[in-house]
Amino acid sequence: ALMTKEYMESGFTAVEAVVVLHIVMVAVVIGVDLSTERENPSEALTNAIWIIYFESNAVFAVEACIKIFAEGLTPWMYFVGEEGSWNRFDFTVVVVSSASYVVDGLPSGIGVVLRVLRLLRLLSVLQQSEDLMVIVAGLVAGVGAVMYILLLLVLILYVYAILGLMFMGKNDPVQFGTLA
Repeated sequence: ALMTKEYMESGFTAVEAVVVLHIVMVAVVIGVDLSTERENPSEALTNAIWIIYFESNAVFAVEACIKIFAEGLTPWMYFVGEEGSWNRFDFTVVVVSSASYVVDGLPSGIGVVLRVLRLLRLLSVLQQSEDLMVIVAGLVAGVGAVMYILLLLVLILYVYAILGLMFMGKNDPVQFGTLA
């Protein structure tokens, strides 16, 4: 079946699954890359990391092309349509990452930063799953409760610090002489 816009809107496609897999793979490789950067990694590891970056960038470029061609006679809708902001971001990451492979003078850190920012794209995948959205909404709602729990804990610790100062400050001024 051709990758038409209707087919792509019908649900989680194989293309999206491959893209999500590559985003997660790049996340793991970035962690390996950054953790071994200071230890002078072997040439084989450096080459493997570069190949994964390059191959993943090629997958993201193919995905962008598929989405552009899926727009049919209105390819600009890729950039301005419903998911235009994500698409512009992805396209920018692909172009800058590709440029970092071609242009020697371009700082390599830009490509790494954009690859890390690509992890934000997983948020767009979360929007397609109602179950995941419920979990994320629960976590966001729970953050407020956690802040109140932390405030309560600080208050309780402060009260115990005052009590310790009052009852034990005279006996052990080194440990209980001040609140600090």
